Amino acid sequence: MSEEFVSTGRIPTYEAFLHAADLDPVYRWQKRFLQHLQFGCANRRWVLKSPDHVYGMDKLLTVFPDAAIIQTHRNPVDVLKSQIQLTQVLEAIYARPVARDRLGISEARKVKQISGLHNPVPR
Repeated sequence: MSEEFVSTGRIPTYEAFLHAADLDPVYRWQKRFLQHLQFGCANRRWVLKSPDHVYGMDKLLTVFPDAAIIQTHRNPVDVLKSQIQLTQVLEAIYARPVARDRLGISEARKVKQISGLHNPVPR
């Protein structure tokens, strides 16, 4: 369950499914997998980063209650340019490229949607 598939395949039904999905079991599986990877090793913190976490912040903090959230700040125009460029690269591998103006509109909607999804988590 990843936004990467949304960027590479442009499957609106998958995107709708992903954004409506209960991410609790996904984060619980991820936690077990990380515990498996760390078994027999020193108990150290994991550093995981993904902009996808913004869609499931409540579930992430339920499963990982001691998580430290680091929010970086970038100019939204720079974020949009970066997303467009990354999506173009991924589409070139997996799908027919979309016209840059259409892609810009689609990515701008995502930035707008994400910015309204949650309030920053105080730590």
